[in-house]
Amino acid sequence: MKKVLVSGILITTLCIAGCGGPVDNIKDATGLSKEQSQQVLTELQSVGITEFGNVNKVADQQGVYYIVDEKYGQTFFRIKDDKVSEIENSFSTVYKNGQKTDDISKVYISDQQKAAYQVAAKDAVSARLKAPSTAKFDIKQVIRYDNSVTVRGTVDAQNGFGAMVRGMFFVKIKADTGEVDSVSINNL
Repeated sequence: MKKVLVSGILITTLCIAGCGGPVDNIKDATGLSKEQSQQVLTELQSVGITEFGNVNKVADQQGVYYIVDEKYGQTFFRIKDDKVSEIENSFSTVYKNGQKTDDISKVYISDQQKAAYQVAAKDAVSARLKAPSTAKFDIKQVIRYDNSVTVRGTVDAQNGFGAMVRGMFFVKIKADTGEVDSVSINNL
């Protein structure tokens, strides 16, 4: 009986000291008050964040933190004047200046999806090149909004005269099917 009582007191003490949940995680990482941290959590939830553990500070970035949500991966948020000024996921802003601009579910891209969209974009651009075997791609950005994904990057490839030239490309892909919707290549 004594062991059970001591164990119960120990568990209760540990939970009071460190099992605070998301509000306390935000408070500990950011230095905000409990009320301010609750507001941060409310704003994260408003854009679709479901569950997360630790809050991490981004090195060399003043007031920028990230969480890893179980469903949507890394989500970044910026604290300015003790309030959330911006929330970003998959390089898309979903909250800015006190206003929700989008839901994370409309912009999130998993690593697997991103890789598939990059392959589809490279294939679509290669099909339009004079010498596709010479192509070297640099994908700069993969952004999703609803059912449309835009892949932006550059490609170095030989033109019809054998000279290596750099072109910039944009490929639009349907998110649900992976079908290429349009391809735009400049300078090739």
